[in-house]
Amino acid sequence: MLRNSLQHYGLEHSAEAIEASAASVLNFLITFLDEHLLPDLHESEWDVDADVDRVRDGLADIQGFVRKRMNEIKNALARQPEFTIQCTTCQKQACIIGRPEARCLFCTQRMDSDNAAIGHVHVTLQRPFRQIPTTSDIFSQPAQPAVDRCQSCGQRAWVVGAVTTAEPTGIDLCFHCAQTSAGSAPKH
Repeated sequence: MLRNSLQHYGLEHSAEAIEASAASVLNFLITFLDEHLLPDLHESEWDVDADVDRVRDGLADIQGFVRKRMNEIKNALARQPEFTIQCTTCQKQACIIGRPEARCLFCTQRMDSDNAAIGHVHVTLQRPFRQIPTTSDIFSQPAQPAVDRCQSCGQRAWVVGAVTTAEPTGIDLCFHCAQTSAGSAPKH
């Protein structure tokens, strides 16, 4: 019933992405309850033990699914660490870029290279949009994503300091053609 409602109202994410996100939210909720709310409650104020236990059981099921799914895709990810980034949909380090589309092996989300680059810059790297200097006193230029045009392929998919599995401290990388700041595109 819930799945049909979600599809009806236009949810565009896969079940895998929702479960991964739910695991993060539920994990935070359990920790918050255990550390901040439950210690200060008197038993007479609110009986939550059964509800919290039910959430913990559900979290264990979801975390089991996440572990199983990551185990299923680990070999494919291990073959492409220089192209593997954090997915902006499910937040798993399982999105392969430079094909020229990005595809998350965990949640199966697909996006074009430009949007993958913009998402990586804003969600993963948490960089703001850049304000373009204006040449007019009347009109201002709209803010632009902190993504540049690749000198090799011409696409606006060049990310300075992209975080990949192979380069966790960051590398300059085109999300379209996989050109790096070292000057060559690694072989897929």
